[in-house]
Amino acid sequence: MPKHSSTDRRGFLAVTGTAAMAGCLTRTTGGSTTPSIVVLSGAGLREPIEAIKAEFESRHDIAINFNFGGADTLLTQIDLNNAGDVYVPGARMYLEEAASMGNIARRGRIAYHTPVIGVQNGNPSGIDTLADLTKPRLDIALGDPGACAIGVLADRILERKQLLEAVEPNVTSRTGTVNELVVYLTQEQVDATIIWQSDLHGLDDEIDIVEIPPADNIVKTIPVGSLRYSEQLEAANRFVEFASSPAGRAVFGEFGFEIYEGKGTAKQPSPTTTHTSI
Repeated sequence: MPKHSSTDRRGFLAVTGTAAMAGCLTRTTGGSTTPSIVVLSGAGLREPIEAIKAEFESRHDIAINFNFGGADTLLTQIDLNNAGDVYVPGARMYLEEAASMGNIARRGRIAYHTPVIGVQNGNPSGIDTLADLTKPRLDIALGDPGACAIGVLADRILERKQLLEAVEPNVTSRTGTVNELVVYLTQEQVDATIIWQSDLHGLDDEIDIVEIPPADNIVKTIPVGSLRYSEQLEAANRFVEFASSPAGRAVFGEFGFEIYEGKGTAKQPSPTTTHTSI
């Protein structure tokens, strides 16, 4: 099967047409001015983060716009362009990287992200373990480790089992977002993928899930952070506080995520060094 280029999930664009820069500051309605912020969100978090937007806007006089994409792609926009006001990647390592650049003001944690093996409905290829991904004549889709968190994690999980080299010949697709992995699997263009469990929520009739044993898995935390350079930092901090509150976490729980049970938000210490874009 030929290698595929990146495509969008069922009409979900990886990047929306809304403003991606931190310049979308206010909107005016009926003579009053409403703060407006841009949330840079991992593409695989689209459904729960849009649900949080609805809850947040019903409680606060602040408008939310989105820019969806791969976590690493969004990180590059933050580093090079001072894009957005809030960052919600699919794994904490990306927020830590943004913090190391001096870009995070306030942070919180929302939920856990658990990788699983997704297979076609009925599991016709008989894939029950990570080692089964090495079977001959399989078509496997994996995330691009240079673009999205699940791509990094999939490679690490396979490397820990010393399977990556053996699986690689079966990899016919490397995608920039997790949504594209769902497309390939639901359309039966591939036999299996390593994907976040939450992204298969509600697809029981189309996809089967093969759990990865805890000893072999790498579970990540979904963080949220306000961007220090935001011209609407107070509004951005309010979004962070709500998203990582029990009410915000509960929204993620409705979409199949395991809710984070730790502390809420914390202020990021001011950077002591100056970081430049590379």
